[in-house]
Amino acid sequence: MTDARYPYADGDYLSMRPNYSYSDCSGSDFPAIWLALRREARIRLGTPGWPPATPSAGAPVCEEGIGIDALLDRLEQPNSDSELDLLVQRFEAGKRLYDVYRGPDRRGDTGSGFREMTRYVRFGELLVAAYQRRRALPLLNALLKLCDLLSAHALDIPSTWRSRTVALLDRERELVADLAHARELPWPE
Repeated sequence: MTDARYPYADGDYLSMRPNYSYSDCSGSDFPAIWLALRREARIRLGTPGWPPATPSAGAPVCEEGIGIDALLDRLEQPNSDSELDLLVQRFEAGKRLYDVYRGPDRRGDTGSGFREMTRYVRFGELLVAAYQRRRALPLLNALLKLCDLLSAHALDIPSTWRSRTVALLDRERELVADLAHARELPWPE
């Protein structure tokens, strides 16, 4: 085995906002290490309860910007790919989802809250659906980083949302395995 490691799925992800360097995560044993870290996150999530049946209404759309919950609601609608791509860019840049996004380029209000884990779960579900539809690698890349965040903050996820989080981690694993198999790359079963 090589000295592969994956430092992105633990610690206070939201405070440290890691700068990804995948060259640090190389080696033939990397997939097994990554999968083991995801299994550990699932264990930390414990026995999940049932998630709320419907998402919250979220902050209203107003001149000052749009609330993240309202934006996530909007992204569930057809023909929202360009807005999703913009939120993916914002997430990739800051590794956070903020309460409010302002202006046509949807800059996050960095003074607003970003520790509400249910928003990250919803965003992950949107990324999965969009990736399945479009097969765009930037969506899968954002999903991997988002699942790192959820893995690092597993204990901060409300118990009523943990089953959705486990399902999201499982779906992420399946999508990565499918991509590895499609590219004929070795992947542990």
